[in-house]
Amino acid sequence: MTQILGLLPFTFGVEIEVLFAIDQTKVENQPQYNYLRIENYQSDERDMLGKYVNKEDWLGQAATVLRRRGADLAILSPPTFIPEDDSDLFQHWVLTTECAVKFPKSDRQISAWSNDQIQDLGERTFVGLELISPILAVPDLEVSDHESESLAEVNQYLDILTRRSSARAPYHFIAGPKSTSVHVHVGLEPSENGQVALPLDIVRHLAWIVICFEDVFTLLHHPERHGYQRTKSDGRAKSNRAAYGREPGVTHHSCKTFSLIDAFLQIFRDEIGFDKYGKRWLGDMLSDRYCFVNFTNAVPLSHQTQKMTVEFRQHHGTLDKKDINEWILFVTAIIKTAERKANQGRQDVELPANLIQKVGAKRLVVTEMSKYAATFNSPRRTLKELFDLMELPIERRRYWWARARTFQTMLSEGRTVGQYKFQSCCSTPWCEGSTLRDCEGWKVGELDTQPWDEPQQSDSKTVEVSVMGVDADGDANMMD
Repeated sequence: MTQILGLLPFTFGVEIEVLFAIDQTKVENQPQYNYLRIENYQSDERDMLGKYVNKEDWLGQAATVLRRRGADLAILSPPTFIPEDDSDLFQHWVLTTECAVKFPKSDRQISAWSNDQIQDLGERTFVGLELISPILAVPDLEVSDHESESLAEVNQYLDILTRRSSARAPYHFIAGPKSTSVHVHVGLEPSENGQVALPLDIVRHLAWIVICFEDVFTLLHHPERHGYQRTKSDGRAKSNRAAYGREPGVTHHSCKTFSLIDAFLQIFRDEIGFDKYGKRWLGDMLSDRYCFVNFTNAVPLSHQTQKMTVEFRQHHGTLDKKDINEWILFVTAIIKTAERKANQGRQDVELPANLIQKVGAKRLVVTEMSKYAATFNSPRRTLKELFDLMELPIERRRYWWARARTFQTMLSEGRTVGQYKFQSCCSTPWCEGSTLRDCEGWKVGELDTQPWDEPQQSDSKTVEVSVMGVDADGDANMMD
């Protein structure tokens, strides 16, 4: 395979979905909120407006609130609009609309989603928004949030979103697992000629890691992001295995066994040169962006794409700095792992004889397989195996282990058991088959052992994971 020398200048961008609630009656009738009247919107020279609709411009109202709090941002409307001069499109913060945000349907629901800050729907208008960061440098795994300029900038805007106003303010920003999500794009630093595509060797290793450890990754996420039918992620963030294993005209069933061996052979069977654009080894992941990890922008096709990135879409909605910081660190560690594996030579390890027999004389496949010997020599994936592969520091492991245990409790205890535990991830609505998992952690007691080699001690450090204030129903805090 092509060797990628040195460490590449990886970058990331974060997309934070929020539910914006505004009481237009208050805005119209109370003079102190005249600045929020649509006709009083103060445009920014960087605003990117395709067709300006001033009758219902709630986007401008939200932008006005955030700018008065100190946000330096432009608005993009509609979100698919591409201005003629897009040279600085990802050079500053942008606010746009987002149709994937769910709206409350009852007083009880808005009360739960807002942590009782809003008691009823009233005369409020709801609009889905997405706050998009500029291109930022990837932080180091060992760095703390206050030591990373990139994380500090993200946190600055999270503080702006969550800053409290008067209790009588007519607007609120809400985020939570049932209504919103957080996406992180990872790519390379642009050149003077524009976006730079990720090397296909790295994309290939990333595709394998994502497919191989999908059930382990899912352990780390809120049940609303597991891909279950009738949840926030249904149709918006689904299994990469579903997209990869799917054949034209055949509905995917997650209640059937997925063959990791077959997936590995398909991904690594040929040199990149024989399949330049990844059309075979990426399968349907190349055309389906609504997966846990979106590869559709990563492979250069005949048309130019705005952002040549891989997009990680599985995280639940939140405005919590710790959760978002850890997710950024985690996904950027995954891409660095793929880079390290792409650069790695053949390893002197033993592989199962039946695998060698199946592979035959394909040196490329044997070389790549030797890099994942631990995977092929163990029957089931584990948190520790993934964390070891990523070379994740213990501090990061503590956070994710605690978080996995928190979410698994939601599947085994309390009011949420029936809500999630028996739901299907099959793409056919009438199939109720349980998803087959190929990793440890989905049964009670399988997450009791810490996923690192440090000896367990009775006074060992524990990590409090609030998971942005999520309660047993999966609702979240909000700020006005």
